[in-house]
Amino acid sequence: MPTALRIPFPQTNVAPDGTASVTLSFSRHAPPSCWVLGTVNGLCDGEAFWAVGVGQYPLAEGAGHRVHIGPVALPCGEQLTIAISNATPGTQVRGAFIGAAAGDANEAAVFAAGMSSSSSGTTGLVGAVAPTLLDGQRAPLSLTTGGLLRVDASGAAIPVTETASTTGAPTSVAASATSVTLLAANTARLGFSVFNDSAAVLYLLLGSSAASVTSYTAQVPTNALYEPPIRYVGDVQGVWASATGAARVTELT
Repeated sequence: MPTALRIPFPQTNVAPDGTASVTLSFSRHAPPSCWVLGTVNGLCDGEAFWAVGVGQYPLAEGAGHRVHIGPVALPCGEQLTIAISNATPGTQVRGAFIGAAAGDANEAAVFAAGMSSSSSGTTGLVGAVAPTLLDGQRAPLSLTTGGLLRVDASGAAIPVTETASTTGAPTSVAASATSVTLLAANTARLGFSVFNDSAAVLYLLLGSSAASVTSYTAQVPTNALYEPPIRYVGDVQGVWASATGAARVTELT
């Protein structure tokens, strides 16, 4: 089961040369076999440059006196290092790592994506709008109440898990030397396949216009199967070099 994490920065002052370093350890919060995923939310005086990494390996960067950097992922047994430069000497660096620990990186990502934080440290897993972080900015990653992942503060969202098809609807379309519809548009479609059960080449077109030997998406040879490389829910047209055989079409919903 994922565990919410909010790890404040230890007290850190900026050196006379404008640099500071913060090290965060996760081993006391979760077993070393777990993964941590979250964001670094930092505040300091001056237009600072922030570099987040594990050992000598950089993970993410940011600039400004208020930053929201991430998401970053690392095993719980590792330490996260935050190097700051060009900050105002003698001032304090403040902030926190906000995220989740889970059994693997994917589980941590789904849980941490919707987490938010206020100055009191309250958190929420989902929300109708993108949550507000420590620096007052909207989080670029959060979960909607419908279970979608917002990819930026504007509210654009994508599914966080793949929806598996449970129904396959097979149909046959007779080969034709003029363009015919193999599948009508269907927004509920999750996928489809077309098997060319014909001695002639099938010229298949993803679109609502007529397919032809010069206007097509793919040539499907005899006894070959076509599946779209991405999810496509629009019309599918087809035309054969000669009217023999049929297309064996299966629509997945």
